[in-house]
Amino acid sequence: MPDDKRRKGWIAATWGWSSAILLAVAVPVGVALITIESAQRGREASRLAADAPPVTSAKAAFERIGFNVRRLQQTPAAVPRVLLPSLPRELPHITNTGERKALFLTSMLPLVLQVNEIIQAERERLLALRQMVEAGHPLSADDHQWLKTLREKYRVEELDLDRLLRRVNVIPPSLALAQAAIESGWGTSRFAQQGNAIFGQWTWGDHGMIPRERREGSRHRIKTFDHPIESVAAYARNLNTHPAYAPLRAIREDLARSGRTIPGPSLIPGLRAYSERGDAYTRDLDAIIRGNRLTRFDGAYLEYSALAPEIDSPRQGTVAMR
Repeated sequence: MPDDKRRKGWIAATWGWSSAILLAVAVPVGVALITIESAQRGREASRLAADAPPVTSAKAAFERIGFNVRRLQQTPAAVPRVLLPSLPRELPHITNTGERKALFLTSMLPLVLQVNEIIQAERERLLALRQMVEAGHPLSADDHQWLKTLREKYRVEELDLDRLLRRVNVIPPSLALAQAAIESGWGTSRFAQQGNAIFGQWTWGDHGMIPRERREGSRHRIKTFDHPIESVAAYARNLNTHPAYAPLRAIREDLARSGRTIPGPSLIPGLRAYSERGDAYTRDLDAIIRGNRLTRFDGAYLEYSALAPEIDSPRQGTVAMR
């Protein structure tokens, strides 16, 4: 993607997930869309996001702004910065498989790109700091504090910039979309619909949904989230930090040295541990990526503008190690 567009996206993402504010915007079809706005509007944005009504007509909303993944032909492709507050409620009721998949991918792609944008911003700053250190320049107190926060987020105990860089990197959209499709049944599962639990992550806390077919003696739940983007962020952090996915990170690190876009299928061998099904699971991932041509999204990027003017205008009214 062009460098200037990339930089604009990273600036919009700020330097961390906690700084990304969700703002609910009413659109004519009565659907609440979420978009990233400035941190100065944090309190109001949080309130609006919490009060956002459930999505009941996401397809109509996407049509209103002219966005559908089926129309993304260019590579790289610009994607509207539109984030839904919940997965479309109509997904389980769409009988046409192609339409259901298209709506799911249209809903998920901006979420994945937004999370990746934030990770890439972290990576760019980390690379800049490493360059400063290698040049013998001292880091500021703010830089040291930022590194401390980043180490905690990515579970790196010592100040090891190279180790951090292996963890602070994006998840190819094709891979994230394929896993989301498998784990959520293309957005139709009870966990995805009721708890924004898109990737089937386990938790042993009180905040989660109990699987109906949980083995006797098991105490895990499926971790739930207030918004789908939180599920995507937790999924990316899981792949970037858990020891089980060190093979994925090693493959990605080797590919990153080339400076090219990392293709999702190349990381599949590093995900055997994601499911008890092992090799069968990775084969399914590969089949979904190839069968749905998901690699065409690996070069996609978010548009800098949050929403189309006519919509933004007030006038328009699996296993334990996951």
